[in-house]
Amino acid sequence: MESTLNHLKSVGLLADGFGSTPEMHRRDLIWVAYWLQIEVDRRSSW
Repeated sequence: MESTLNHLKSVGLLADGFGSTPEMHRRDLIWVAYWLQIEVDRRSSW
């Protein structure tokens, strides 16, 4: 996620510290990202 924010800042799309574009900032929108990890203990029997 941090690398994405750094890229947005380098190309001039970062309007604030939340990684939103100027248009998103005007509309009070921000990006929300999360990490999901699923672990499978065993495969199904079917």
